[in-house]
Amino acid sequence: MKSTKIGFKIVVMVCAVVIAISAIMGFIINHKVESVLQHQATELLQKKAQLVSFKIQGIMKRIFMGANTLERFLSDENGSINDTLKRRMLSEFLLANPHVLLISTLYTNNNERAITAMNINSKIAYPNIALNENMINQIRSLKSITHSDPYYKEINGDKIYGMDITFPLKDKNQNVIGALNFFLNIDAFYTDVVGKKKSNTFLMGKDGRLLINPNREIQDKILSAINPDKRVAKAVEYYNQNEAGTLSYHSLSGNTETFLAIQPFDFFEEKGNNGNHWRWAIGKYVNKSLVFKEATNTKFIIITTLILGVLVLAFLVFIIISNLVTKRIS
Repeated sequence: MKSTKIGFKIVVMVCAVVIAISAIMGFIINHKVESVLQHQATELLQKKAQLVSFKIQGIMKRIFMGANTLERFLSDENGSINDTLKRRMLSEFLLANPHVLLISTLYTNNNERAITAMNINSKIAYPNIALNENMINQIRSLKSITHSDPYYKEINGDKIYGMDITFPLKDKNQNVIGALNFFLNIDAFYTDVVGKKKSNTFLMGKDGRLLINPNREIQDKILSAINPDKRVAKAVEYYNQNEAGTLSYHSLSGNTETFLAIQPFDFFEEKGNNGNHWRWAIGKYVNKSLVFKEATNTKFIIITTLILGVLVLAFLVFIIISNLVTKRIS
């Protein structure tokens, strides 16, 4: 009986020490698990955003390569390429690049005219476009490839969100004789960006303009104008500095706190420094609750294992001490 009491006191003291150590370790584990999982989640988020940006870059590279090839052929007004063949080349370009809806070759030399092709449900039409004085003056002042700000254009009765991209056509003496202009259908990138399952991904342009978003109702809106979260400015800063990064962000979708990854990229690599003129950014976010739910589950497993270990250790200490005290008394 006496040995049992002594053993019990020793076990209580050992358990108290072990519990104190366990509490300290539990606090450290709690902080460490959350930190590690947050790092893993944001790193994975950034990689996924980067993959989407690579996909968009690949599409745009194909479009610009095709347009560059067209530009070389269409600039030759004295060759054997007549308007019928030029029309065919434009239609083949449209069929090969479904993200382009409308393309025109506009000539401002002695033979002023426009040759236009339009893709309507994979069928090519050739609408007539008349050149006006304003268009002619704009074309003649072209020095390099340019693009317009995104806007809604009515095509075949539908409003399509996109932008104009214009290549100057130059003769062998580098004189501008016209322009190659096409309308890039930004809406066509919806599945490429958001995916079929409507993931938490968006495409952002200059000043935080939402080009593509799972919620189509806020397309063309400036992010800071619709979201009062001041941390939005950091997302725009990443864009302006052409720097990938992650931040905490309050998402209006679901009204939740999230981790947001911003991945800027140039959708056209032009020679010279034009700042963010040809830049877009992918934004991808994940709910913090999902990340920390996993952290909670991990912490529960670790702490439960620790407690069971303490109980087993306490029982073993009790048995060992009791036996030692019993032998000593006897």
